[in-house]
Amino acid sequence: MVGNIPNYSALDLYRSIFYLRNPISRAELSKRLELGEGTIRTILDSLKKKKLIDSNREGHFLSKKGILLLERIARFMEPPKTVRMEIFPKFREKGVVLRNVKKKMADYKVRDIAVRNGAEGALILKYDKRLEIEGYSKADFSSLEREFSLKPKDTLIIAFAESYRDAENACVACALFLTKLKDLLGKNI
Repeated sequence: MVGNIPNYSALDLYRSIFYLRNPISRAELSKRLELGEGTIRTILDSLKKKKLIDSNREGHFLSKKGILLLERIARFMEPPKTVRMEIFPKFREKGVVLRNVKKKMADYKVRDIAVRNGAEGALILKYDKRLEIEGYSKADFSSLEREFSLKPKDTLIIAFAESYRDAENACVACALFLTKLKDLLGKNI
């Protein structure tokens, strides 16, 4: 007999780390991650086994080991944020700032990674003195510059999807591919 197939991906597991910075109930985590409470229970059990979270009456939260992991993640990426660009009004949008992007890759390949991980599409913006799509400097992204804490040479990925979960998973997938974050998380989660 085959056991239950997990109803979440490794990307959901990684995303949960960002939401566990402060105590959060299982119900609230379920709402934010757009996953069922049973699935959240499984994710929390997995993180507890790795000693990345603790729990009390206020909810679940990162342990000291989990906080150290989050600090190490911050060297590569900021937590994903909800954005509203109005470019594609029917889609949900999430953005993530990537730092220390070492891998050189054509933007269409990064978009392909986002699409393979649930997005309908993605914008890849580079920041030097202002945000721009490489080779196209006419667009004004000053509203995004105000929303995100950007430093020179940062990359901002904006993913568009049917759900916030898919958009956020796409952002995290791009981050894993473009930075050394995959190595860091693979050893710890």
